[in-house]
Amino acid sequence: MSDRIKSLDDFLSLLKGVKRGSRGSYMALCPGHDDQHQSLSITEKDRRILLKCHAGCQLEDILRPLKLEPKDLFLDSPTNRKEQRQIEAIYRYTDANGKPYEKVRTSPKGFYWRRPDSKGGYVNDLKGIVPTLYHQDELQKAIASNEPIYIVEGEKDCDNLWNIGLVSTTNPMGAGKWKDSYSEALRGADLVIIPDNDKPGLEHAYQVAKSCYGKAAKVRILELPAPAKDVSDWLQAGHTRDELDNLATQAKEYSPGTDFEISGTTGDMQSTAAISPLEFPEIAWQGLFRDYRDLVAETTEAADAFHYATFCQVLGCTLGRQLYVYHATKLYPNFYICLVGRSGLTRKDTCMTRASDLLYRLHTESDSEEGTRFRIVRGIRSYEGLLDELKGEPKVRLILISELLSLLAKAKQESIGNIVPQLNELYDCPDLVNPPVHKGPVKCKQPFVSIIAGSTQA
Repeated sequence: MSDRIKSLDDFLSLLKGVKRGSRGSYMALCPGHDDQHQSLSITEKDRRILLKCHAGCQLEDILRPLKLEPKDLFLDSPTNRKEQRQIEAIYRYTDANGKPYEKVRTSPKGFYWRRPDSKGGYVNDLKGIVPTLYHQDELQKAIASNEPIYIVEGEKDCDNLWNIGLVSTTNPMGAGKWKDSYSEALRGADLVIIPDNDKPGLEHAYQVAKSCYGKAAKVRILELPAPAKDVSDWLQAGHTRDELDNLATQAKEYSPGTDFEISGTTGDMQSTAAISPLEFPEIAWQGLFRDYRDLVAETTEAADAFHYATFCQVLGCTLGRQLYVYHATKLYPNFYICLVGRSGLTRKDTCMTRASDLLYRLHTESDSEEGTRFRIVRGIRSYEGLLDELKGEPKVRLILISELLSLLAKAKQESIGNIVPQLNELYDCPDLVNPPVHKGPVKCKQPFVSIIAGSTQA
C-alpha cells in the first residue's frame, strides 16, 4: 500500500482539475491521457477508490503517471489512518453563523475537515456548517481602508501573504469550488487574484473574477512569472512584498470580455499553454510569401503563422472575384481569419496592421481609378450597415476586428442576432437584391468580404 493514499482526499490531491460530481463522486483530468475535459470519474465504496475514465483509459494507464498500483486504491481503516497520518497544519475558519471549523493538513500530504463537538473533541465532518472565506472576519477592515485583498488558492499561500503584511483570503474546498456567496463578503473590495500556475488554477482565478465582478470595487488577475508554481513558491525563491506590490499595480483589470488568456475548459476557458505555436514548413515560404515575410518579420514579434495568414488575406482581397475554384459552387479567395494568441505578446494587432497597410497602398496607389472599390472597415456594428458598405457596383471590403468577442457579443443581441448566419451566406459572395434584413431597397452586385479578427484562447 502506498504511504501517500490513506483516504480519498489523499488520492484527489494527486489529480488536477478536481470538481465535485453527484452522490459523493468527483471528476478530474485523467492522468492516463492528454485530458482537457475532466474524463476521470472517482468514487469511494467499501474503503476502495473506484476509477473510470470515460475516454477509455485502462486502470493501469491511469495509475502509472501517479506512480501507483491497483492495490493502492484499497484504503486502510479509519483507525490505522489516524495513527499513520501526522497533523502538519491546522487552518481555522469561522462559519456564517459564528461556528468554528477547521481544515487539517496532514503528512503524508492529505486534508480533512473537522468541527468541535460538545465534549472537547472533534467530529470529522462539516454537518451544520455554512462555509465562509478564510480569515473572513478580518476582511471588512481592509475593505473599509481600501487596502488590497489578495485571493489565492489554498490556506498555506494565504498565510504566507499575511506573514509579509498583506491581507489575503481563499475559499474552502479548493480550486473550482468558489461560490457567489463568497463574493458578497467582498463587496467594495480592491481584489488581486493570484492563480496557481497551472490550468485548474487559471480556470479558478477567472471563475472568482467573474463572480466578484460588479460586487468588488476592482478586480485584477496577477499571473506570477514562471517557473513559480504558486505565490508560496514565488516568495520562497526570494521575491519580496515590494515586488508583489509592483506587479499588482501593473496587473490588468478584469471585466467581462476583457482580453485575458484562458480561458476555459468549463466551456469558455483554456490554458494558454494548451495551444503550441504553429510552425509552418519552410516549403510554405515561396515566392511572394517569402518576400513578404522577409519584409515584415523584423518589424514585429508576430508569429510567422500570423504573417502567412494575413498575407493570404492581402492576396485574396487583391484578386477578389477575378479568381475562383469551382467545387459544387464558386469558391473565391476571401477568408475569415482569426489570429489567436496572448495579448501584448504575440502582436496580433500589429500583424493585422501590416497587412491592412499593404492592402491600402496597393489599392490607392496602383488602382486609384477604382479607389472606391476597395475599403477597410474597422468592426461591424450591424449587418445592415455592412450592406450599405457593399451596395452598388462590385465592392471589396476587408473587415478588421481587434477582438472577436465583440462580434460574438453582437451575435447574442436579439436585434442583430442574424449577423452570423448572414456573414456565412456572404462568404459565398452572392449577389444580394433587397435582402429582408435591410430597412430599404438595396442591391449589392458581386460583393466580396474578408475578415481578420484577433482573439485570445478564451
